[in-house]
Amino acid sequence: MAPPSADESLSTHTTNSRRRRYHPTDDAIAAAEAAAMSINGIYHLNERHQQNSTPSKNAASSRRRNGAAPFNMNGSASKKIPVYKVLSALLLFPLVILMFATSSSMEPHRVHDMNMDNGGVVYYPPKHTHLHQIPPILVFTYHTNLLTTPEDQLADEEDRALSQNVQHIVSLHHESTVRFLNDEDCKASIRATLGQDTKLLEYFDKETHGMYKADICRGAALYETGGLYFDIDIEARIPMWHVIQQKTDFVSVLVHKDSNHHGGFFQAFIGVVPKHKVMKRYVELFVDYYEGKVTVNGPLGVYFLRMAYDELNGQEKLNTELWKEVRYHEKLFPKLKDPPTGKRRACQMLVVSFPKNKKKEDVKIPFYSHARGSRMCGGKDTDKKGGTHD
Repeated sequence: MAPPSADESLSTHTTNSRRRRYHPTDDAIAAAEAAAMSINGIYHLNERHQQNSTPSKNAASSRRRNGAAPFNMNGSASKKIPVYKVLSALLLFPLVILMFATSSSMEPHRVHDMNMDNGGVVYYPPKHTHLHQIPPILVFTYHTNLLTTPEDQLADEEDRALSQNVQHIVSLHHESTVRFLNDEDCKASIRATLGQDTKLLEYFDKETHGMYKADICRGAALYETGGLYFDIDIEARIPMWHVIQQKTDFVSVLVHKDSNHHGGFFQAFIGVVPKHKVMKRYVELFVDYYEGKVTVNGPLGVYFLRMAYDELNGQEKLNTELWKEVRYHEKLFPKLKDPPTGKRRACQMLVVSFPKNKKKEDVKIPFYSHARGSRMCGGKDTDKKGGTHD
């Protein structure tokens, strides 16, 4: 199934509140139906000729002269079945059998209660061929699970908009395992990263700023399993696999040049392989911060991820990607439909991937920094003054 275009994705995102999730048997069923239609069509065509035929040798000769199919020895008409139909049926049979066998062995989407045992996993989709180093795992964290909580039980209109946004991200990456972590899941990932006795568990429990708890959680979860982390309020335009290079083992975003934290990472999006040293060091820096060994004047995650990345040597950076946050302007992006516009500067930002070959036609816009309806783009802080990351 071809992925939706950016404009189709955005249009669907803004109009549909709930989406039908991809099911592992969908493709198998479709293939089976196609095979059945082809095979049944051949069978019924033969059956009609048999019913309408008469066992006459003269009629058979006449049919030959007229180019029609002759009768067989039993007196029934022998229909010349087009070769392409026979080949189609022969080719589809093993394909259908293979797909049904594969789908039966695949574990379908399953919704779970969030607990420490499953690490926040919402469902396990089928695993098709995946060519990227970064595994097909999506990671989210929020105080409310926006995928399993019914819409009428969400706190407000903003949470409903965020729920639709998360579902949109999942729909663009439908062959991915989804992890939506709560605090207990986060602590399980911290243990997996730094050990059962790490002091970061205590610091995590005592932290009163939700944004810093989310910073810690994403780092530990990504070190544990790898995957793609998304803040719940960034608006994906296309599948990230259409942008990330197959050999990439780490990808994130540089903040806008006019940001108050220039040089830092806009770690609302991170893609990484499991056990990557950047994520291990990133989590360790939080321990150093709480123990007074590191001082930062600004958002912790923005600075710590950059600090951890800068410790890589040149060889280790060869397979990394750094995208850039850019403010939308119609002269820079004349072909962009439905651009990110809003009262606040933060709501006018988009993220651009500049390929290493630097061909203009290969530049892509993976996502907008903030989704419509989120805190700074139609939500509760829309009318407040502020910069990119306040």
